[in-house]
This record gives sequence, structure tokens and C-alpha cells, in this order.
Amino acid sequence: MKVIAHRGANKFYPQNTLPAFKKAVELGADGIETDVHLTLDGQVVICHDYTIDGTSNGKGDINQMTLAQLRQYDFGSYRGEEFAGIKIPTLEECLEVVKGMDVINIEVKPPRDHSMLVVEKTLAIVRDFGLTEKLLLSSFDCDAILAAKQIEPSIKTGMLYSIVEAETPHLAELLEDPIAFVKPYKADALHPFVLMMDEDYIAAAHAAGLKVNPWTVNPVETVKLLLSMGCDSVITDTPDIALAVIAEG
Repeated sequence: MKVIAHRGANKFYPQNTLPAFKKAVELGADGIETDVHLTLDGQVVICHDYTIDGTSNGKGDINQMTLAQLRQYDFGSYRGEEFAGIKIPTLEECLEVVKGMDVINIEVKPPRDHSMLVVEKTLAIVRDFGLTEKLLLSSFDCDAILAAKQIEPSIKTGMLYSIVEAETPHLAELLEDPIAFVKPYKADALHPFVLMMDEDYIAAAHAAGLKVNPWTVNPVETVKLLLSMGCDSVITDTPDIALAVIAEG
């Protein structure tokens, strides 16, 4: 079972920052999970939210600011003064840090303008780094997953979904039959909220040729249970703990 560090090793450093990604590499995680957005000037940057309000000392929508404008803000001090001075990273900067990992899970947020340019640019950057085979592109947005496959048929994709209907537009269909739902979108993996699955779910997914990579898996007992169930990966805030559990067998 692989360990994917959710937004980097975010318990050690501010989420989705270069220090968090470096720490995930240092800990020996198999991969990282991160989120991308397009800036006003078309740069692909790393941030979970559509705005910088919650993770910086600034405010505003990422798609309404240029990279230079975003770089004026501090993306570390909200977690403590010891992290002051950390800047928002570009996708290129992130890939430079994590390129040696086995899995690079990039989540594409549903674009508010319904444009798939963020998917196109993300794939182009990953391709330039020679990391296409390591990429796992995930999204709550079916169109984003389909667009990725149309641009690069060999790309691995994962369908994200949660128990919150506002986050998962097709929640009813996914709850009824997630395997059937993702088939038209040619997804390679299911990325459910961890409480939405069990051993039968994993077995059925595997029988259909799908991998299962739940989020966000933090408690030791949950990691142990998923390991025993044959889960493929865990997306976790605590990669150090998950790695220790797996090492113990």
C-alpha cells in the first residue's frame, strides 16, 4: 500500500508549500497530493482553495491575480512566525522537488469558468518534466477527468467524491454504483472519502480494474484496516505514521 502525503507533509510545514513537499520526500512517502489553479496570467500554482484568504496574509481569488501579485504575500506565517516568508509555489517548483517520488497526485478543482485550460497546462508541464507516467490526476469534476483522457489517453485519473453533495454534484449516482458511474469517464481509480468504503468496495473496484485511494486517512487503526483490506494507497496528513504502520506489517 502506497502512502501519499496530503498537501505535502502538512503537519510539519504549511500545506502545499515547498517545505511540506520536501519533508514528504525526506520521510520516504511514495507520493504527494496537491491542488492546482491558474493565475490571471496563466501560470499554474499550488493552493487548495480558490482564494488565498485562508493560507496567506492576503485576500483574493487566485484567478484574478498574476503570479507576481501572489508572490507578494506570505503563505507560511498563518501557521506560525517560524514559517514566515514562504511563498506560493508554481507547479514547476513543486515537480522539481517531488520528481523522484512514485506518485504525483494532482487535484484539479472544478474550474469556475468551466474552461479546461488548467488541465491542459498541467499536463503540458508534467510532460515537460518527463513525469507523465507518475501522474495521477484527480478531480471532483467529471469533465476535468474526461478532458485529461482526451488530451493524454495514457494518463492515470482518479474520481474524487465525498459525503458532501455541494462538493460532489453526482453524489447519488456515485453512492449507488461508483464503478458504473466512472466507466464513461475512463477513470483509473476511485478516491472516496475514507468512511464511504469497506472491504467489499475495494474487492469490487479491483475486479473492475480500478484502484482505490481513499482520503484523508490519519488514525493508526484506519491505516491498519485499509492495509489488511488490500487498499492501493492512502492519502494522509500523517505520512510518517502511515509509513510506520506499513513497516510493521
